[in-house]
Amino acid sequence: MGLVVEVAKELAIQTGPRNQEEVRGLSYTYHAYVPGTGNLLRYDNSHSFDEFHRHEYIFPTRDQQPLQVLTREEFPTLIEVLDEVQAMAQRLGLAS
Repeated sequence: MGLVVEVAKELAIQTGPRNQEEVRGLSYTYHAYVPGTGNLLRYDNSHSFDEFHRHEYIFPTRDQQPLQVLTREEFPTLIEVLDEVQAMAQRLGLAS
């Protein structure tokens, strides 16, 4: 049983206040699941630019825990998501 983590990021380059180019994140999605079995976790802001969400699922069902709304500052980095998915997979017996 393989665990998949899909990552999608949309970035834009803009000119900053000192006339230097900056990279700004527009859209983020981190989605962890076991193909054909069920979802584990999903972080995204696909609903609105400044509205971030954490979706956790009751594995292996497709039922979702209550949606958590996050601020931009609370939205995790990719490495934090990977660490969380790894801990979740170990807890569920999906990884050693």
